[in-house]
Amino acid sequence: SIQVNSTPTGAQVFLDGSDTGRTTNTTLTNVSAGSHTVDLVMEGYED
Repeated sequence: SIQVNSTPTGAQVFLDGSDTGRTTNTTLTNVSAGSHTVDLVMEGYED
């Protein structure tokens, strides 16, 4: 599993480019072993 936290909370969580439908703070379960990319998106913030 991957625990994803942010300040402020409420950012959209993307795993390997796909929207997980979850927002921070959250734990992503059933994630396969190996390397992954996690992106957080929130209005008013840029990457």
